[in-house]
Amino acid sequence: MKFCLALLLALMGAAGPVRSAARDLTVSAGSAGDFRTIQAAVDAVPAENRERVVIFIRNGAYREQVRIHNSFLTLRGEDRKQTRIVAAVDSSACPVKPGVSVEEHCATVIAEGTDLVFENLTVENPVQPGRGKGAALAVVGDSTRSVIANVDVIGYGGDTLVLSARRSQRDAGADYYLNHVYVSGTYHIMVPRGATYVVNSSFWCLGGTPMCLFSEGITRPTDKLVIRNSVIAGPEPFGLGSYFRDAAWYFIGDTISGKLRSDGQIRRVPAANYQMKWGEGRVYFADNQAPDYPWLKDNIAQSPAKSAATVTAAWSLPGWDPENPAGPAIERVEESAGQFRVVFSESVTVRGTPRLQLASGAPAAYVGGSGSETLTFRAPHPGRAKKLDLQGGAIFASAASWHERNANLTLRIE
Repeated sequence: MKFCLALLLALMGAAGPVRSAARDLTVSAGSAGDFRTIQAAVDAVPAENRERVVIFIRNGAYREQVRIHNSFLTLRGEDRKQTRIVAAVDSSACPVKPGVSVEEHCATVIAEGTDLVFENLTVENPVQPGRGKGAALAVVGDSTRSVIANVDVIGYGGDTLVLSARRSQRDAGADYYLNHVYVSGTYHIMVPRGATYVVNSSFWCLGGTPMCLFSEGITRPTDKLVIRNSVIAGPEPFGLGSYFRDAAWYFIGDTISGKLRSDGQIRRVPAANYQMKWGEGRVYFADNQAPDYPWLKDNIAQSPAKSAATVTAAWSLPGWDPENPAGPAIERVEESAGQFRVVFSESVTVRGTPRLQLASGAPAAYVGGSGSETLTFRAPHPGRAKKLDLQGGAIFASAASWHERNANLTLRIE
């Protein structure tokens, strides 16, 4: 099979929809921002933050190790290629506490919040092979529901992109969504533990390793790694990947390079003192352009999905659909003595000064509630709520999503 290099290059530079959310904080290496370092902007967000906060990062090379303890943050670059977070973190020389994984201390960006979004930037660890793992972006700790979109994650060793929250070993599980992402490295260049859906992305497997990718899902039988409409390639012969404990894999509509080894199937490296819960061999293929190896034949009918059409983001990430464009919906309005409680279907973030219009035509002023499911408005007199007036502000979803999900401007309350 001839590998289409043009397709790889197209995916590396592909961009998704342009976002228009408010730029809450701005980082600039010069003087045109609120902060000169990304870490300073992150530290300015309250530790118990519940609102969506956008940190807009202007073009430049930010040579710093960034650690994120907050939740509901968006790190948004000005330009995918020109907004760069670069730190050479040598995991072989990085001090690690007992019982703590290397990636929780040794990566260019270490994220420990939930509902995080990284978009339109590059994260790189320039440490060369033979000097540690070279993790560039590590989403660890109690993180879940993370979105990575239009991002280059560049490494030259192992474990470049780590999606390995400790929460994935608890009942809650952890979920990740990747769209238009490029990842490079040698072995286990992406390390998800939980449920992960990857689309329109590319993986560049360096070093000729037999284990390019990694995945585990040991909390829920529905945990899986889905790679869809993506490119998997490398300059030398490579293998697809491996797992230590329970894992399910789906490759759908992918282009897999002819550099893939004939013995490069997903392999299990047994972990000590671990009893498999859901069985081995849960590796499924459908509609791929790949070498003509028997183990790469379509077998999606044998999977729980039964067909490729079933394997959507919503199916892959139970309870969370990051591709749903629908904005927050009003479930009910409670009124008492001129105070109105507007209850939404999910947590919302408020920007500006939206108002609640009453049937009498009088407005009810916004009081508070951003970062929760309930917003409070107050009017001088009781009345019946008619509609939200968003001309003076915006109400949008707090949860991480591929879309910016805003409340509809004509949303009415009847």
